Amino acid sequence: MSWPCPRCGESLISGAACGRCDGAAYPAPPAVPPSPAPPRPLPPPVAPPPAGGPQPRVLVGANGETSAPALVTGALICIATSVSVLGTRGDMSWGMAVLMFLAAGVMLAHGTRIALPEPLGRVVGHTQAPALVCGLVVCQALVQFGASLPAVAWCAAAAAAVHGLRRQARTFAAWASSQARTLRLPELLLVGGALVCGASLFLRWGSSGYFLGGFQNNHMRDRTFDGFTSEYTDRWEFGFNMMTNWVDMPVDGRQRPLAALVLLAVGVLLLAVRNLPSGPARAWTVLVPAAAVSVWGLTGMSGEAGPWVFLAGAAAMDVAVVRTVLHLRRSRS
Repeated sequence: MSWPCPRCGESLISGAACGRCDGAAYPAPPAVPPSPAPPRPLPPPVAPPPAGGPQPRVLVGANGETSAPALVTGALICIATSVSVLGTRGDMSWGMAVLMFLAAGVMLAHGTRIALPEPLGRVVGHTQAPALVCGLVVCQALVQFGASLPAVAWCAAAAAAVHGLRRQARTFAAWASSQARTLRLPELLLVGGALVCGASLFLRWGSSGYFLGGFQNNHMRDRTFDGFTSEYTDRWEFGFNMMTNWVDMPVDGRQRPLAALVLLAVGVLLLAVRNLPSGPARAWTVLVPAAAVSVWGLTGMSGEAGPWVFLAGAAAMDVAVVRTVLHLRRSRS
């Protein structure tokens, strides 16, 4: 290491004497540490987006690829809803039609893998949203079951929805069959009550009808007044009367309001009881659907067999739910 002489500036080596000066040796100066690099300037602060500006978006679905079963299911739901609403029989109310169009939008969003705003994207992109839509479509297909064009359209939509979630459907069917084959009372009451509630919707819950009208002989009386007295002449006249020929029509449980949602509540109740032992003890997840099913059955009480059979199945499910909740609380306490 070399450094300059402090008097003449001659380059010296550590411990060597300067030949131009008095020959004295000068020690090496202390090493100067390198100067630190100047700090990098901080980036300017980014202002938050305004309230009316674009919101963060969430990608619906697991990846950016499209899903053909979800697209087909959404399209078939739209077709079946349109056929039911535009039909002459009035097979679906406008409120239920709006709900079905929203369900179709959920399936189309999962099929196209689009990015939605933050609040809507988290709801639509939930992992259980397709399963919930599938259950709703299957319940609507059961309600619309029959020999008609809307029934065929809903059966096609339900088949497409189940095909898209065939693994989950097989798992649920295997669990339900295994519970039905057990000899324990709560499981028998739960699955048996659900089957009874579904079958009771095909029974008679009430009656309705309309006047068909028809031709009949009507007794007519003509009055003649001459200024002092009145004379009456009786005669018969053949004419059409709208208030004759009453046609009695039976009404089953499928024609009641919210029948498809009640069937969906029964399915949700079965899934909640199935997942209750493995998850946290949340009793409201099974008590609320059970209460909703029972209240719906009570609002349709009549002298027919349908509502009584439905209430019998709902009561069996309520007993099974209460026993399951009490058993879990005792085991975890």
